[in-house]
Amino acid sequence: MPGGDGMPAAPMKGLTPVAVPGIEAALAERRRAMIAKLERPHSRACVMTLLVGIEEMKDNQPAFDVVQQLAGKYPIRVIAVGRAEGADGGLAAWVNTECEGAESVAICTEEIVLQSSADAVDRVISAVRGSLVSELPVVLWWRGSVPSGNPLWTGLFALADRAIVDSHRFAFRHAGGDAKAVSSGRGHGPAAIKALRDLLREAGTRASVRDLNWQRTAPWRAAVATCFDDREMLALLPGIDRCAITFAGERDDDPPSARALLMAGWLRNRLPRLHEQSKVAAGKRSGGLESGRIVAVTLTSSTNKSSLLLVRRAAPIGIEAQASSREGKAFRRWDFGASTLTEAQLLDGCLESLGSDPMFEASLRSAIS
Repeated sequence: MPGGDGMPAAPMKGLTPVAVPGIEAALAERRRAMIAKLERPHSRACVMTLLVGIEEMKDNQPAFDVVQQLAGKYPIRVIAVGRAEGADGGLAAWVNTECEGAESVAICTEEIVLQSSADAVDRVISAVRGSLVSELPVVLWWRGSVPSGNPLWTGLFALADRAIVDSHRFAFRHAGGDAKAVSSGRGHGPAAIKALRDLLREAGTRASVRDLNWQRTAPWRAAVATCFDDREMLALLPGIDRCAITFAGERDDDPPSARALLMAGWLRNRLPRLHEQSKVAAGKRSGGLESGRIVAVTLTSSTNKSSLLLVRRAAPIGIEAQASSREGKAFRRWDFGASTLTEAQLLDGCLESLGSDPMFEASLRSAIS
């Protein structure tokens, strides 16, 4: 909805409207005002530019809420980009500065919000290019559906050293379906896996790609690895040649979720013999859980009764595991505490290290498709 001056209403609180050519001057003024208020040291250094590609206007505030949770850890420049009808001349801009962190040393973040009409993507990309902090990494967080083919994604990704997506959000139209037949990416995992592989090919050696949905498998991967630290369980590993992943689904015939396929890909990558006997299926008793979540991982042998079963525990949230011997007798149990990772924690995990994630890429290549 446009503001009183004909400019689109600010997408969130605390923003100051500016003309695009005046962005740097406005940020400098905000910094001076902020410094005057601070009675403690602050960090003016900047470690990266974080581009936030926002596909839906309703996601403006949630996306910035996530960024604010990271503000106390990283001194960064955030440039959030989205679409809005009614932008003057096709492009509108706002700025803000925030300082967070410990009282001893505050970490300051610069925020730029750009919104364009649908036919002004070239202008918004040009404005983004002019607002990048030179000689620092540029990370693109795409908070939307499958980005390939989206002009805004294409323009932003060309500027980035790393792209972060969330295959959980990828949406696909079912064959022969109408607009209501679009699943939210929690659903059609095979299509999401293909989309992720396409992104890796698009990135080539120029940029890296990370997936928040891959980060969500971390507790399960850690639990499996810990179980095989046990000597008796490790001794059974040569005979393990089958795996089954159960995920929360609305119906028994739901297509595999991207998260479950990535988990299966990791197991298949670590144990290549699992390639021939891997199964991913919806759970029949997973009511109440968000679709796509992993609820169980089972590793078994085709030659004896040895097994490793890991099951999600609802309350308190965790993973329970049980190992059985070649004779089928349970000999070890584990109880792993866990928590549902927030979007900010997932994004933080993708920002902590530089370069590509070889394990993610290998698991993606090995995922069932």
